[in-house]
Amino acid sequence: MALKKTPIYLIILLKVIVLGILATSVYTHTDDALIIEKFKSNDYGELLAPVDNLIEHGTYAKSSNINHPYVGRLPGYMFPYVIFRAFLSQKSAVLLLLIFQFLLGLFSSYALYLLLRNSVKASIYLSCLGVITYTFFSFSVAWELRTYPESIALSCFIIGSYFLLKSLTNQNKKILLLSGSFFAWMFFLRGFLLLYFLPISAILFIPLLRSKNFKLISIRLLLFFMPLLVIETSWVSRNYYNTGEFIPLQDNLSYSFSQECMTEEYPFNSPYKPTILALRELIALWGGDNVHFYPNSEMGYFLSNDNLKIENHFPDYIFNDSFVPKDIHEINEHCKASFNSNLSLPERINQETLLWETISKKSNLFKASHSSMLLTASISRFKNLVLRNVTSDWPGKSFSENHLIYKIYKLLILSCYFTPILLSVLSLIFFLLKPKRINTTTIFFFLCLSILCLTFMFLVNVAEFKYFMTGWVSSLIISISFMQIALGRVHLPEDIS
Repeated sequence: MALKKTPIYLIILLKVIVLGILATSVYTHTDDALIIEKFKSNDYGELLAPVDNLIEHGTYAKSSNINHPYVGRLPGYMFPYVIFRAFLSQKSAVLLLLIFQFLLGLFSSYALYLLLRNSVKASIYLSCLGVITYTFFSFSVAWELRTYPESIALSCFIIGSYFLLKSLTNQNKKILLLSGSFFAWMFFLRGFLLLYFLPISAILFIPLLRSKNFKLISIRLLLFFMPLLVIETSWVSRNYYNTGEFIPLQDNLSYSFSQECMTEEYPFNSPYKPTILALRELIALWGGDNVHFYPNSEMGYFLSNDNLKIENHFPDYIFNDSFVPKDIHEINEHCKASFNSNLSLPERINQETLLWETISKKSNLFKASHSSMLLTASISRFKNLVLRNVTSDWPGKSFSENHLIYKIYKLLILSCYFTPILLSVLSLIFFLLKPKRINTTTIFFFLCLSILCLTFMFLVNVAEFKYFMTGWVSSLIISISFMQIALGRVHLPEDIS
């Protein structure tokens, strides 16, 4: 048995070497005084800076307003950073966090291997293929070298899924508790994964179909959801104590605009201020790309300082006799004026008000003249989530500016990204034609993949490819299951535990 597990150990060792080389490369080409900045993500100020202020000033708050308790993000990424930061400097704590998420990523690779072997019943070769694809040719590799919550969230999804599926054949209560802990952590890292608890609950109810034991099911549900309930209760209590409001998740899930909120503390220069969030909703009406840093996106047109052409950023089908390019140009002029820092406070308030009124007017105009775009818009949002160039900003520079070795690696990553997605579609057709060939594990990951896609098609109006991280892993596991069946070998050898 040890010999047959040797390949997974070699894969993990190779990943240690490869990421070690990448990290060393960054370190040796960066000034020691700036090295910590290389590993920080753009969201550091919202994810980890509040923890720095908690340690230094006693308040979980952003650096820009240390006296105002922060509830703008779920608190999942504060662990384990808060433990490291309690005893170490910011630089040392960040580096330890990166090491931690790297080690957790290694454990998730091993958990994926066990999941494929024990739950999918895949052969050693297919299991190793799946792990190699995930470990070396996933678009998530870069996240382990930066302070992105996606790295830990993805690891939690894989590890939590492994323990959840293992609990179907092992009644050890600790397994369910572990699974619930990892899924709870995943949710507090990436809140849009909340609906994953629907297929999870279905898995927890499977023993009821066998034993009709309601007490057993109650215990299983309690054990699994206990970590989520404990963390959520603590978070809600903290928020109510500090703000006097009931905030179960975060305070920016909805937004409003009023003259009273426009003081010197209003985020006039933020790309996430209320007026821009309203603009994001307008773009989402036709399924447009409302992430401003993606090339040729609609939001990029409004937030760019360059003189861009409308036809390069907006599809022709959104325009008709009522909604015309002139409407886009009008919004753009008010948007540019709202970011003018040279204006006085009353002038900025006036420009912000004009922008809000213009966006509201154009949104109503678009809705009235495009009443039948729900299906088109949802398909476009699906495209924004899934059909992306996941190598656009890593590894290295853009494809045309990179060396040959980077170009080859980018092509391999793209191949490993789209192939499982394609195989998932083919396997869906296969299992619909032959439903008796599908197993519980494959159904679970089909449900996770479907729920994630539907969430961004109909509920969440903004999509980045990193939000599809757990969906891609689900498609990878489904594709391995499909290939195992296609090869005609679905039984697990007796010598593998």
